[in-house]
Amino acid sequence: MPEKAPLILLAEDDRNIRETTADLLALCGIRVRSAPTGKAACALFDHEKVDLLITDLVMPEGDGMWLLEQVRSRPDARHVPVILLTAHADTTEQAAAAKASADAYLTKPFDPEHLIETVKSWLDRPRPADATAR
Repeated sequence: MPEKAPLILLAEDDRNIRETTADLLALCGIRVRSAPTGKAACALFDHEKVDLLITDLVMPEGDGMWLLEQVRSRPDARHVPVILLTAHADTTEQAAAAKASADAYLTKPFDPEHLIETVKSWLDRPRPADATAR
């Protein structure tokens, strides 16, 4: 895979979903780093120049909303798109995610093609000039 390929951080506690989603993204030429907890994802985020974050909403050691808050609190990372991927389909959770500045909210089970379309649409968006500092 080319070094210039986009890098996605995938935070998902379910091993099967994590591995299947990572494989799906890799087939599209996207590099993936994955973590089973919010804290582990936050640690990876600290050391990688991530182009996009996909996070499960319900995880141990820092859920998806906590992870989203961590990313949005960093001035050098506010531009990173965040997609919440969750089994929670209710409008209250979706509204909370939007209020917390999530860029997209997809429910499980997800359509693989819809996930890829969503990811590519966020990766294709122009980045702010200061986004290269991260």
